[in-house]
Amino acid sequence: MGPYKNLEVIVGNIRFNPHALRQFLKKSHYWLTYKPVEEIFTLEVNDGWGGMKLFEVKNASHENAEKFAILLGLAPEEREDNLWSKFNPTVYLNNDGSEDAEKIRMELLKLGIPFRETCLKSSQGWRFQSQMYEYAGPSYTSDDVIDIIRGIAERDKKELETLP
Repeated sequence: MGPYKNLEVIVGNIRFNPHALRQFLKKSHYWLTYKPVEEIFTLEVNDGWGGMKLFEVKNASHENAEKFAILLGLAPEEREDNLWSKFNPTVYLNNDGSEDAEKIRMELLKLGIPFRETCLKSSQGWRFQSQMYEYAGPSYTSDDVIDIIRGIAERDKKELETLP
């Protein structure tokens, strides 16, 4: 928790409990920015569909923003005094109901990798997407994708062990 022993952040007439909030946020990419001149901090998320503002708090001090970000589990950016973030790997699976798609889904669950699932039966079969790469049969087998998934789990082990 760092230097912050109190689990609440009071900004104006709003009392936040970032520790409780982080228990319910899903794995995604979060960042909090602070604008000192305007005294505003903003929490945003990119869940693979572009950045979206979750909320903005006005009349906030840098100390409020920093405390909130750290208690939320965000880390300070090295080159930015007013930016804290947390990245989590997120992948996508189009589950066509096949045995191969189910094997991929089970590996994602076993390794605790957050994923977004669509269940569309398609003539193209299952599809798996990680960052900007897409994998689908028959060019890739489910075993090929499982190897990729295990690589993601190893590479992002630190992020997968934390909240959110």
